[in-house]
Amino acid sequence: MSHVDDLCIAFDTQVASNAQLLKNLEHKLQLRVQKGDSMFCGKWVQFTHDAITVTQPRAAQAVEQLPLTSDRRKTPDALLTPAEVTKYRGVIGQLMWLVTQTRPDLAVGVNQAAQHTTTAKVSDAIKLNSIAREANSTAEIGLVFRRGLDLSTARIVGFGDSAFANAEGYKSQAGYTLQLTQQQHLTTLLTGNFQHAALVSWHTGTIKRVVRSTLAAEAYAVSEVTEAAQLLRELLAEIRLSVVGSVVVPSDVETAAAGDDFLIVTDSQNVAITVPKDSTALADKRLRIVVAMLRQVFCKDPHALLKWVPTKQMLADALTKLMTTAALRAAMQSIRHSPPGL
Repeated sequence: MSHVDDLCIAFDTQVASNAQLLKNLEHKLQLRVQKGDSMFCGKWVQFTHDAITVTQPRAAQAVEQLPLTSDRRKTPDALLTPAEVTKYRGVIGQLMWLVTQTRPDLAVGVNQAAQHTTTAKVSDAIKLNSIAREANSTAEIGLVFRRGLDLSTARIVGFGDSAFANAEGYKSQAGYTLQLTQQQHLTTLLTGNFQHAALVSWHTGTIKRVVRSTLAAEAYAVSEVTEAAQLLRELLAEIRLSVVGSVVVPSDVETAAAGDDFLIVTDSQNVAITVPKDSTALADKRLRIVVAMLRQVFCKDPHALLKWVPTKQMLADALTKLMTTAALRAAMQSIRHSPPGL
């Protein structure tokens, strides 16, 4: 991984050719090697015997708040002044850096705050300050990658969810997560066994199309996480096929990826029931196309699995609305989470 003139390199130290390759890079590029715990692109990377932890303590502690007097806070419906809007956008920018790198637990609040910067009110600033304080007080929280996950046999689990018409302008908010795990743990993640997985990707945002039903909103969310999972599956296949000095042919990547299972999880029984059926019965033409695309994946690819779970087991729920982030934080830290009632 590279950023300008900084390189982040991970390799198996027990393979002699890897160590030699690093020495060649040091000599050729005149690198100054820093091993062990280090800062890379604003992220503090720590190594322990059982995990690699990635946090952004400096960035989290540096997030500012909008200065609001007590009198100003008493007028929650008042629009922010131009100067306050500028400050509001700046705080969103600081938080967005955290959200996209290591803090999905803050994502939905920041995304919703960013949806109405031009019409932001004092009440919005108060909510944003609350998120900023949360970032300040939990600066040590980030991502934990447990050792022992073999990328050559890793499998993908994706959770996709949506909240119908809950965003600015009655848009629907959708979110997803992608985790890597081993084949034997593919379904155990559904009951909160996140200690066997690594959270590697997430997203939250409003659905860009007009959705007229909860079925449409949920189908779009499943469609987004499915596309992301397919891309990640091909990236993993490319990693397996990569050999130093050789060129990986795209067709070989597609062939290798096609044999890997991936599991997509939804809490919409409507989606789980509708996808295997004939979509021509749907009145919404756009929705009909989305469902047909999903059927193409899940009914024709034996390695693509779609499973329904109750909402209490939906990891991506916290990426669609403001709610407790206990499950999401457990997934971030690769620890077990026990959903209520299980």
